[in-house]
Amino acid sequence: MHKFVFATVVIALVVLASAKDVKCKGTIKDKKNHRAYEFDLSSLHHDESTYVDTLWYRTDDNIIYYVNFCGQTASACEADDTSVCIRKPDGQDYDYVAGGATSTQSITIAEAPDQTTSSSVTVTYSDGDSCSTGKLKTKIYVNCQQTANPGYFYNIDQPNDCEATLYMWAAAGCGKDVAYPDEKDGGEVFAIVVLVLMLVGVVAYFGVGAFYNYKFKEARTPGELIIHKDFWVGLPGLMKDGIMFIAHGCKKGDYTPM
Repeated sequence: MHKFVFATVVIALVVLASAKDVKCKGTIKDKKNHRAYEFDLSSLHHDESTYVDTLWYRTDDNIIYYVNFCGQTASACEADDTSVCIRKPDGQDYDYVAGGATSTQSITIAEAPDQTTSSSVTVTYSDGDSCSTGKLKTKIYVNCQQTANPGYFYNIDQPNDCEATLYMWAAAGCGKDVAYPDEKDGGEVFAIVVLVLMLVGVVAYFGVGAFYNYKFKEARTPGELIIHKDFWVGLPGLMKDGIMFIAHGCKKGDYTPM
């Protein structure tokens, strides 16, 4: 019994650790120009054992956003799954709230004004602590500056009390040109699906038909097992008659049927 409990705990811990294993790399596709860029955010990440967060931004009203890309912040947020921790003044003390969960990290195409796909990337964190209309969400525009390593925040937009957009300069915002991933055209995929379904239908039709003839009509030879045999034997002749009929202007009498 003790061994079973211990094994269960170990498995749970492994699953929990895997859930927090967020990748720091992402490939963005510029479909308009048929280009692809890889962004590596590793330089914006620090180990969870680090005592302080090196990336942070202070607003005019003394609110501080602490950020650790791809991992847990070192700040005093209670949740273990927090990449954005917000410190807010609370009288003589401070209140800490989660501005976005690490497990929700999303690396998407550039949304920053005046930035191109290769010179900027958007990183989004959602499912933070509760706010007036749901959960806190933080969007970060990582803009390319080769000399900014790891980087620094320089501006913030706060359209409401549930959302914030941080702007930063960082070498991590400079995309690496990579091969554009091949994609099958939607029409090709649809055609393949239809073809597979037709093939499955034909196999099922003859398979069920053979079973029916064997079970209820005592068919034993390969010819007897074919369902609707007379129709299939006569089908080539019927097709030829149809072609001749169309070729003669859909008129009967001036050609000899099979």
